[in-house]
Amino acid sequence: VVFPPGAEAVAARFAGMTGATRIARREDAPDKMMERVGVRQGDDTRLFENIVFIELVRRGCKVYYFRTSQGYEIDFITVSRSGEIALYQVCYALSETSREREVRGIPETAAYLGIKNATIVAAHNEGECTVKGTHIRIVPAWKWLLEE
Repeated sequence: VVFPPGAEAVAARFAGMTGATRIARREDAPDKMMERVGVRQGDDTRLFENIVFIELVRRGCKVYYFRTSQGYEIDFITVSRSGEIALYQVCYALSETSREREVRGIPETAAYLGIKNATIVAAHNEGECTVKGTHIRIVPAWKWLLEE
């Protein structure tokens, strides 16, 4: 994987990727990324994920996705212009059942990247939780879109 300038911290972490089965940079795998964020009629979840993806790119982030050693997918790992690494999960309808699914890969990925925080962007939910030492902020999309 070739990383963009300014992403040395991520490149260093990914260099020995024994725990990850797949990672791709947005520019390196446009077909796969477009498949992930593509819009199909009647698919609110993909449309919602597409909105978050477009906003991350608009904010100037390099966008990646990640699959843990256990096969759990992380929707977006970003590297900001300043080199800050962030982890995002996107979930349109966050229920107790989907919360467990959305959260399960976050602690492993955060530990692997050496970060302590993650964000779940949801349609309506708001809150916070800590799972295995990782602070997870749950924010409604409207509020997250207004942040910079």
